[in-house]
Amino acid sequence: MLVIQDQVWNRVTRKRAAKKTTWFYQDDFHLMLREEQSTAYSVEIWKRFRKWGSIPTAITQNVKDLLTFREIENILDNSDFINMLNKAGGD
Repeated sequence: MLVIQDQVWNRVTRKRAAKKTTWFYQDDFHLMLREEQSTAYSVEIWKRFRKWGSIPTAITQNVKDLLTFREIENILDNSDFINMLNKAGGD
C-alpha cells in the first residue's frame, strides 16, 4: 500500500509543478488505517495534499469503522468538507 501512496504523492508533486489539481479518491478508506505505516502516511498525505493544491477524498460504507482509529481525528480536522449520506440506524 505504501508503494501506491508514494506513487500518488509523486504524481501530486509533478502536477503541482504544472499548476494542476489532483483529485485523489480512496474507497474503503478504513482499510488504509489497519496498518500503522499506511495510517501514518495517510495522515501525512491528507495534510500535505491540501497545501499542495490537491483534493483527497476518503470513501467508506460504515463511519463506525473509521471512528475506531484515533488517527482519524487528524484527518477530519484537516478536512474542509465532510458529506455523510443517509445511513442505517446502527451506522
